[in-house]
Amino acid sequence: MVLIPIIVFGGLAVNINDIPGYIRWLQYFSPLRHSFLILFQDQMNSEKFQQFQPYNLPKQLGIDGDSTAALGYLLGLFGLYFVLSIVLLVYQMKKRE
Repeated sequence: MVLIPIIVFGGLAVNINDIPGYIRWLQYFSPLRHSFLILFQDQMNSEKFQQFQPYNLPKQLGIDGDSTAALGYLLGLFGLYFVLSIVLLVYQMKKRE
């Protein structure tokens, strides 16, 4: 149930530009999106893909952005999800007592 939104808003199954604007903001909570953005930007900047630079594929596919910022978001999400999982675990343990 949790993986479907992560995949959809990650930009792998659906182009981000095709998602309605009122729910497009959910893409920033998908770790898959930030990981994919970093890998895609890295590959597009390599010598083998220089021929595709005029097409601006990241912009067309809706995954343009800064790789450094995406790494920061990814690390931030990791920390947020880690803290959230610990809080929920402590809550469940107190609930059992």
